[in-house]
Amino acid sequence: MAKNKKTHHRPGPGKPRGATYAQVLAHKAAVRRGL
Repeated sequence: MAKNKKTHHRPGPGKPRGATYAQVLAHKAAVRRGL
């Protein structure tokens, strides 16, 4: 997963961490819903 995230690294508006954090939260929510 880390490699995929690095491959999808884009020069955003100086907010790459925020996007990653949001993606992590969304993934956690999806996993919880699946469980």
